[in-house]
Amino acid sequence: MSEVNQALSQLAKRRQSSLQDIKQVIGTDIKQKPRWIWAVGGFLFSLAVGSWAVSTPPQSTHVEEISTVATPKPTLISPTQHTTAADVTVYKHPVSSRTLASRMEPTGASNMLPATPLSVEPVVTPSPAQHQLPVTPKVDQQPNALKKRVSQVAKLDNMSVKQVSMTPEQLAFKAKERAEKALDSNDYDEAIMAYQNALRYTPDDENIRKNLAALYYGKEELRRAYQLLQEGIQRNPRSPDLRLALAQLLVQEKQITAAVTPLKPMLQQASVEYLSFRAALATKNHLNRMALESYQQLVILQPNNARWWLGLGIQQERANQVELAKNAYEQALTHVGISSSSIAFVQERLQVLETVSGSMHAN
Repeated sequence: MSEVNQALSQLAKRRQSSLQDIKQVIGTDIKQKPRWIWAVGGFLFSLAVGSWAVSTPPQSTHVEEISTVATPKPTLISPTQHTTAADVTVYKHPVSSRTLASRMEPTGASNMLPATPLSVEPVVTPSPAQHQLPVTPKVDQQPNALKKRVSQVAKLDNMSVKQVSMTPEQLAFKAKERAEKALDSNDYDEAIMAYQNALRYTPDDENIRKNLAALYYGKEELRRAYQLLQEGIQRNPRSPDLRLALAQLLVQEKQITAAVTPLKPMLQQASVEYLSFRAALATKNHLNRMALESYQQLVILQPNNARWWLGLGIQQERANQVELAKNAYEQALTHVGISSSSIAFVQERLQVLETVSGSMHAN
């Protein structure tokens, strides 16, 4: 163990002596360059790379573009058509493959560029002559549509607007046509509105008033129908058509006594329909004088109708006009228009009147 310790102590002494022989080396500080120099250098380098990328044309083996400035053709442009500016072709110097390859050779800084190629569009500054070239819009794609629009514009230029004034009768006629079309379509509300407009233009038109009253009655608006007809009678008291229409509406509502009122006037130009309806209502209401007056006018208008002679004979018999009644019954037998039962009734009344006239002569 002592030998080992001696060896170790000798080894330690050797190491200490070797460490004492080592001299300290004093080095000088490394001078660093300012940072702004690196910033300016990097900016200049990036500017050079960008200008090189912009000035480099697209990669192609041989590019030739010929400046073709076509004389614009005179085309008609519609004011309503949306046009777009056409692309103008500019001149570019032909670039050969060798020149392109020399430009594309990597430089010392090429290892700092990205691996993917840059897609940069060339910036071309047109010359002043090119600024003066007119740009022709692309309107040749649809020549037919352009011609059609131009013709329409030409027609509009030749069109003149005139104000046409229509008379109340014409306006009423148009409204009446709309009402008839609405009736054909079963649109009663539209028909009522159209007839109201027509009546507003021509309030004295009795046909429009009657049609409108019939529509009101069909919609069960009885008061409006009666009021409409009464207003027409007030405007024209000598109108047989409006009086007859009002009487017929009252009969439909089973108002027999009230239906006589509009028919009481004996009009000079009364129609056969007016007189016959007046006579029938008077007979039902036992208004013999009114019925007699009506039948007297009916036999004048239609002397060959046996019905009117029969009605006249009955009213004359009630008025104790025996001879006139006999004559009326005989006229009824000589004309057509009554049934077999009515003929039997006439023959029976003639026998009675013969007996009455004989007793009167005897007295």
